[in-house]
Amino acid sequence: MSQAMKTTRRGGFSLAELMIAIGIMGVGITLVATIFPTALKQNEFSNNDTMGTLIAENGLAMAQALVTKSFMNTTYPPSTPDTLHVIADEEPNHCAAPYPIDANQQHYPTFPLADPNAAYAPYQGYVVLGRKASTDANANDYQLVVVSYAKRAGGIVKAESVDASILGSNKLNITNNMAAVKVGTPIIMKANGAYATVTDANASASEVTLDRAMPGGAAGPAYVIVEEVSGNNAAKSPAIGTAVIETQLRP
Repeated sequence: MSQAMKTTRRGGFSLAELMIAIGIMGVGITLVATIFPTALKQNEFSNNDTMGTLIAENGLAMAQALVTKSFMNTTYPPSTPDTLHVIADEEPNHCAAPYPIDANQQHYPTFPLADPNAAYAPYQGYVVLGRKASTDANANDYQLVVVSYAKRAGGIVKAESVDASILGSNKLNITNNMAAVKVGTPIIMKANGAYATVTDANASASEVTLDRAMPGGAAGPAYVIVEEVSGNNAAKSPAIGTAVIETQLRP
């Protein structure tokens, strides 16, 4: 008696099933490709926020240790009320005596991006502004404003003066030196240290949009932070963080 031969058929995917799977995979890859650059940019912003805060706090500690009441009273005799003055930036005359914070002390150690094995280079650092906060001539009450930055090799970071007037809840009209106002810079009012950060700059209209309303509706003379490269201002401000404190200074 012959035994019937039993055959089995190996399971597999049909062409239609493969096409559907490839289509689904393609949609997934497209979504990942779309999200990935955004995630990288958000990570960059987060890193800048963290580093900006760290460098600004380091700058505040350095300023409190090195800036003296004698320096402030001699270099910038207080007026009533006093306004912010530049204590430290990369302008050569702000890096030498009698200014108390030299170029090396203004810089936050970091490896150059182009060569991680090279010696430390000053790509990051901070600018210090200060004023006497009290109208009492005998009071030891000062305001310090520190702006941290991340610059390119060869750039010179400095505070420049502008004049601003209120246009709206978070808009300013820049009436002097609009060329120095770049996206990312804080606009810091000289009268009281109030600041907000520029999120959009319309050079042709001399108008800027801020990340918030200027505290107290302040307007008037102000500082911005610029990076000068080969004699020209960079397209974006190098500023990555701002810190303000009222403190006493050493004699």
